Amino acid sequence: MSEKKYLNGVFVKEKQVKDFTVLKCSIKLEDLKEFVNDSGYVNFDLLKRKEASEKGITHYAVLDEWKPEKQPEKPESKDEDLPF
Repeated sequence: MSEKKYLNGVFVKEKQVKDFTVLKCSIKLEDLKEFVNDSGYVNFDLLKRKEASEKGITHYAVLDEWKPEKQPEKPESKDEDLPF
């Protein structure tokens, strides 16, 4: 497993509003440009901190670098090999 890459351009503060919770999010795009994948996305996991920071940050983001394994190509079938 590779080393975690923390995304410093993602900021999340959890706020309790009456009877529900709101996650206030800010994303600084300039800081994330280097992590854009071939499809144009930045995939990341959002994790809750054990304690809020001094600025009230309650969550942090870690880059998700998972990529599906390439499947081996299936051999082409030839029509002349079919019994019908």
